[in-house]
Parts: sequence; structure tokens; C-alpha cells
Amino acid sequence: MPKFLGNRVGYGVSSANDGGLFNLHSQQIFLRLLDKWPPLVTSSSSGATVVENNTTRQKYHLFNSSGTLTVSSEGLIHYTIVGGGGGGGIGICSPYSGERDAGGGGGGGGFRSGSIFVDTGTYTITIGAGGNGGNSSNTESENGNDSSIAGPVDFGTITSAGGGGGGSASDSNSTKSGGSGGGGSSYNPNFPTNNKTNYLNGQPGNDPPVSPSQGNNGGNGFQYAAGGGGGAGGNGGNAIDLVADIGGAGGDGKIYGVINADFSQSLGIDYLAGGGGGGGASPGLPPPNPPVSTAGIGTHGGGDGGDGFASGALPTAQYGVPGENGSTNTGGGGGGGSAGDRPAGTYHDGGNGGDGIIIISHSF
Repeated sequence: MPKFLGNRVGYGVSSANDGGLFNLHSQQIFLRLLDKWPPLVTSSSSGATVVENNTTRQKYHLFNSSGTLTVSSEGLIHYTIVGGGGGGGIGICSPYSGERDAGGGGGGGGFRSGSIFVDTGTYTITIGAGGNGGNSSNTESENGNDSSIAGPVDFGTITSAGGGGGGSASDSNSTKSGGSGGGGSSYNPNFPTNNKTNYLNGQPGNDPPVSPSQGNNGGNGFQYAAGGGGGAGGNGGNAIDLVADIGGAGGDGKIYGVINADFSQSLGIDYLAGGGGGGGASPGLPPPNPPVSTAGIGTHGGGDGGDGFASGALPTAQYGVPGENGSTNTGGGGGGGSAGDRPAGTYHDGGNGGDGIIIISHSF
């Protein structure tokens, strides 16, 4: 086999595992043409779905639940780590007291992706569960849980934070920061005891801060409708002040870019870590006025917010529905519950965040 003399101290190189020191790029280019660069990792895993793409010579470990990765031959891996999505905030209907507020969308889980050299050894994979949405038993929404890869001492731990919980109508301080921030709940301007500032504001993403950023901010609520949760690819939308008080859309997620599009979709992987939509509100128009869709739309795994009008509602029907859950193993935030306008004293639960996911790939 041809050898580029002088490109490694001691001997020429004919495989990626020969060791030594390169002093020119030509040898690496030569080995790449032979599909022998970057160094070929040998690995096995527990708790993962393993797929090999013979066209690209890449091996993928898809962790939907916690497990381990065992590396028996060192080299370069690529990782994508997504934390669990935040739960959506609860909506409330209490028209006799003047309160009719919607819950904010949950933030998408933190999204971190990159390449790193791994030594031989066992790596612990932790998949963060999605946070619970606000409900009548626990009105405050929950943040999603962190996802992480932890290895030997020299490797340390790489963590993606869980998404922030969306604001709940019954708790002015419930909106939370996280991988992406939760959306702010709404307030009723005719209900004077509301703390309007705390109710309205979406919370920051990329908490704790890392570079590049793992997420974005939640959107703000307005009047009867709530803000959308932030996503890995963009901020959550603000609620819109129209007759229907439309909830803010969830922030965009990010695409898993290592796998080519066709192969990615065959594995059921596309965009990840989108924000949940903010809850909408009934515009207060009695039937026979037509129902208006007022929910914020969740994106890329995030759940839709609840509509102020249930679809096809009749005069005696309940106006208002819960937020949708974030999609499983996407890190999507839960949708916020709607405000609605009957029956009095009704809570409309926020959706639960979707569990996170970790994907590890390398040449073989």
C-alpha cells in the first residue's frame, strides 16, 4: 500500500489506528478516501436502537431511554442530546370572579450537538423525562428533566437542560426558565389582583448558559391568551391581541442534521425540541357565533395549546380544552391549557412535555 513518508513520526501510515503523530493533512485525506478516517470506533450499547447505514458507513445509537454506550476502540463520535420538554401551564375559567386566564406553552428541552473524541470505557446515557403540565392537583407546571452523557474522568459530562414549564393562570410566578424557556400565562385586565408583569412574561432559554446556545426564550402572554414556549431553533411566539385572543406559537425546533434527510425520516427523526403552543381563550361570544380556533400551535414535537372554544361547541358544551402533550422522545414542550368561559371554576390542564432523546453516531 502507498505510504506518505514523513507524515508520521517513525513510520508511514496505512490505517487510522496505526497511531503516531501526523504532520501534514495529506495522510488524513488519503485515509479518508479509503474510508479509514476518522478513526473507526468500535462500540456496543444497552437500551438503544442500533442502526448501521452502509452507504455512509455510519453507525447510530438512538437512546429513547437511559442506558450505556461501551467503547472498545477509541475515536471520534458525534452526539445530539435533547432534554425533556417542559410542561404546559394550566388554564382557568372563573367568569363570576372575573378571572379567565390561559396557560403558557412549555419550553422545548435543551438541544446540544457536536463531535468529541472518546476513549475506551463505558459511558452512562441519561434520558430526561418531560415535565408534567399544570393540573387541578398541582397547578404549577414542571420543568423537563436533564439528559446527559457521562463518561470516564477525562470525558466528564455533557448535559442538555430540561425545558422550562409554562406559566399557569393561577400562579403568577410559575413560568420557568430552562433549556428553552416557558411561555407566559395570560391575565384578565378586569381581574385587579393579578400581578400582570409576572403573569405575562415568558422566561429565558439557555439556562444554564452554554455556547453555542441550547435554546431560546418563551413568548409573552396578553390579556386572555398565553405565550408559546421557546424552542431550540427560535423564541416562542407572543400572544396576539385580536378578538379571539390567539395564543402564541411554540418556538421552532432544530433538525437532526447528521443523518441525511431520507435516512433521518426512516428512523422517525426530524426536528427536535420545539416549544408548546400557548393556550387560547374564548372571545366571550355566545352561540350561535361560530367557534374560533384560538390556540397557539406547537412546533416540532411541541403540543398545541388548548382552544378557548371546543370544536363544534353547543350552548351547553364546555368551552375550553386542555393543552396537548409534547411528542414522545422529541423534547417538545407541552401545550398550555385554554381559558375557556364555562363552566365556572373549571381548570383546563396543560399538556405534558415529551421525553428527551440522545443520538450517538460514528464511522465504522
